[in-house]
Amino acid sequence: MGWLRLRHTLTVAGVKEESGHTTPARNKIGIYSKHGKDTAPATTSLAHVFQQEDFPFQDPSMSDSDLPYIDPSIVSFVDQQWHSSSEDASRKHLHVWLVIDNVVYDCTQFQREHPGGIDVIQSFVGQDCSWQFWRFHGREQMREYGRPLRIGRTSGIQNRFKEPPRYVGLSTLGEDW
Repeated sequence: MGWLRLRHTLTVAGVKEESGHTTPARNKIGIYSKHGKDTAPATTSLAHVFQQEDFPFQDPSMSDSDLPYIDPSIVSFVDQQWHSSSEDASRKHLHVWLVIDNVVYDCTQFQREHPGGIDVIQSFVGQDCSWQFWRFHGREQMREYGRPLRIGRTSGIQNRFKEPPRYVGLSTLGEDW
């Protein structure tokens, strides 16, 4: 595929064009051939380009450290796409990724099977939900249901909620007791 070339490159700040000028990333990805004819429209939506990427499920026996690295900007893009789309019909074709302990899980198909319902999973699309996951699930559920859903590892994705403290044992009852 040496005859195809990326017209613009995507950076965290936006799209860096051949001229070196960076513009916002909205609808600026396109390819062209050396033959002088575009093989795709000049303004292809980022969501469409993202859908063409391949993020396959990884072998469950593979260790987390050996998983392919997924840049946090890609995971953030999944988050932005999901939360900027309000209609169920437009969300139907979007990825449903969760991050647990810096491992990315593709729950797109699994969300319908989740015993807690799809709302729980959809509320964390493209985000870290580590402590929330471990409050309701154990290693057995992760091994049986989670490991087959792994697509990669990432870093720098923060949980948007502060973990509340866990209380163990009895609290003091005060002087009336």
